Amino acid sequence: HFPITGYPRNEFARMADTDYAFAWANVDAGVASRLGEWIAGGRKLVLVTPTMRDSGASPVRLDPEAIGAIDAFAEAHGVEFVFKFHPSERAAGLAVGRHVHACSPDSDIYPLLAHAGALVTDYSSIYMDYLLLDRPVLFMIPDGENYMRDDRQVQFDPSTMMPGPVVSSWTALLPTLAAQWMDDGHAAARRLLCDRAFDGLPQDEATARLVAFMRKQCWWPEATDENR
Repeated sequence: HFPITGYPRNEFARMADTDYAFAWANVDAGVASRLGEWIAGGRKLVLVTPTMRDSGASPVRLDPEAIGAIDAFAEAHGVEFVFKFHPSERAAGLAVGRHVHACSPDSDIYPLLAHAGALVTDYSSIYMDYLLLDRPVLFMIPDGENYMRDDRQVQFDPSTMMPGPVVSSWTALLPTLAAQWMDDGHAAARRLLCDRAFDGLPQDEATARLVAFMRKQCWWPEATDENR
């Protein structure tokens, strides 16, 4: 069976509720504990989700100068940067600043997506799910051709699947991010790619579709007042 149900992980409307304990059980506790404070203070959340480099190179080129620039930008624009690295990323410990926060490497970032005003990534497929929210996606790729030569091959030309600005440094990323919030010129490209990826299927009904399919196959008990 290959049922087309959508992904329960993308039921962002439900997961945005921090009282939905099951979805939030594996979110980084430090970030989760401060989220309400950030929202109440009107601060924007930017998620940074780079992929791992097999070569061991750092995907985001963090150093004290970059952290300083990120913190200064965050202070000026009311932003909190939340990084989620691969468990094997050795540079994760560098993501520390007044407005720079690193999630535990084995934590779940999906419940945070609905609260994020922008996503910064490189080749991570998480941005495809984030397209469902129709918010700015920026691609920071400091290693370009080196990634395909030294780390991993790709199945298609990445530039054809990147509906957002592509930059190579924090110096370029930060003003580009500010510009995206002022004048987002990539909305049409995001929606086109999102429709191609998800067939226009509402993801907030994914769990209900999946349960209905399993009940039809008699793999799941029929709904009663007790188990509804």
